[in-house]
Amino acid sequence: MNNPSSNKDDSKARRLGFALVALLFLAAWILGYVGYDQCYREVGKQLPWWDLAYMSFQLFGLEFNVPVVGSSPAPLVVGRSLALLFTASAALLALAGICRNEICALRLARLRGHAVVCGAGKKAEALIRDLLCAGMPVVAIDLKTDKPLPACGVFSRFFVIQGDATRAEILARAQVRHAAHIFVMTGNDSVNIETASQVIQQARSHDSAGRRGKPVCHVHMVDRHAGDLFRNHSVFKDYSAYISVRMFNVYDNAARLFWQRELIRRAPTAPNDPRRFHVAIAGMGEMGEAVMLRVIKSAHFANGRKPAFTLVDLQADRVRERLAQRHPALESLCEIGWIDGEMSAADTQCRIAQRLSSPDDIGIVVICADDDHGNFVTALQTALHLSATDIPIFVRLSTSAGLAEILRDEKSEAALAHRIEAFGLVTECCSVDVVLENRLFRFAREFHRAYVANRAKAGVPDSDPSMKKWEALDESLRESNCEQAEHLKVKLLTAGIPPEAAGHSHPVAFNDKQVEILARMEHARWYAERRLAGWTYAPPPKNVAHRTSPHLVPWEELDESIRQIDRDAVQAIAPVMVDLTGSSPAPTHETS
Repeated sequence: MNNPSSNKDDSKARRLGFALVALLFLAAWILGYVGYDQCYREVGKQLPWWDLAYMSFQLFGLEFNVPVVGSSPAPLVVGRSLALLFTASAALLALAGICRNEICALRLARLRGHAVVCGAGKKAEALIRDLLCAGMPVVAIDLKTDKPLPACGVFSRFFVIQGDATRAEILARAQVRHAAHIFVMTGNDSVNIETASQVIQQARSHDSAGRRGKPVCHVHMVDRHAGDLFRNHSVFKDYSAYISVRMFNVYDNAARLFWQRELIRRAPTAPNDPRRFHVAIAGMGEMGEAVMLRVIKSAHFANGRKPAFTLVDLQADRVRERLAQRHPALESLCEIGWIDGEMSAADTQCRIAQRLSSPDDIGIVVICADDDHGNFVTALQTALHLSATDIPIFVRLSTSAGLAEILRDEKSEAALAHRIEAFGLVTECCSVDVVLENRLFRFAREFHRAYVANRAKAGVPDSDPSMKKWEALDESLRESNCEQAEHLKVKLLTAGIPPEAAGHSHPVAFNDKQVEILARMEHARWYAERRLAGWTYAPPPKNVAHRTSPHLVPWEELDESIRQIDRDAVQAIAPVMVDLTGSSPAPTHETS
């Protein structure tokens, strides 16, 4: 683990301490020299400079001899005091250096409300850097011992524990019981699950009386299916009173940021707009799959058109089989075309250009392979081949911030690069705001509160799993509320409201026509989300254990009472925005 400016505070403190001690030494010596010279002149003697210098040095050994009785000259008195202060300061610095580990251990034992990061690598380093910038003390647990680690400093807010995060005693040293956040991101899903289980056990064994809220354990899971299994396991559910456990995925974070920053602004928001998203994805690894799922979950517009994809991979058949196993309903939620080949091949690029050429398609190319340099070269080749079109090209550059800067620099100058944008940088996907999703959770919590209030009026009993308070709500239902919050910008744009300036100081409800359009969109979004989560249609009643629902049907086949749930969700937007932003949406035009 490289030092991500972790010991910056400690280094500054040490440098400042040494500088002050050196200044004390210099001031004491000079004043002693001047004072002794003045003292001997008063008795008619003039000592050579080396004798005066030697006598000044003796002040630091606490030796003080003057040739006269009475008051000493002021420079000599001040110099003697500074020499004493220097000796004491130097002794303390030496003691701090000798007892460095003991002091760090003592400070570590007293930590409260800190963050614990289990794992190493660029993702962990990016998160640690952001946590420290946010002012939060951080304890990193790193198993690797084959490279130097930054030792914790006496004054540092960053501590490193070398050891196995799956061991209870290592977690205890990191004070996970008193931490505000624990991030488990070792790079191996099995190790992450084992570590999270140990964290949960430690939280359970700790008396939480007097603690300010429950700690939150954030577990990075690459395999979404394994994450769902762990989330629904009794280990996770039985101890929810002691600790909150959230799954996160760096690829999903990158795809979410990509959607928010680049794709939403290209959305066909008008009901009479016949266009659809058609995304060509090159490299169907975890990143490519995450981009695809994000579009399927969020690209639900007023025109009702499903998104289309052209998927490029050298092992297209194997990828198709994997996607079918993970998401059996995938092909019912979108249109998929496959190209078995290299994205950099001229034939592949010709086929992509042909498939994205329809005027009813909003064509987008996303290059998602795991090799940053290869992605960069492929993006330039693709930009050259598609130079006669206006199709934008997005290239995943996970760690190559320098290549991303090259694209930004050349964007205004080079013809090849003017349509290329980078996304997926680890420093962005692993930032505190993105991992914690605080803003998204605030909106999701308010949407859930509005849902509970509306369903209570409709007579739904408190025993219904969806009527629980946010803190006790099943994680899958929380995720559903988060997806609803994620879709908020699409709804606002459909109603003609810029999301960044959504409304005025007084609440304004959507008109009836807008409510109906947005309610249809909300049902389509919910339908796709449920189907991707493995839910299927079955006659009443809904069965959570078997993931079946009678409401997984087109809008036209819904009972009016169920349609009203979607309308209520739309009408909740105005009061939610009043509560969270102090403003409410005010339509600038009527949706036609």
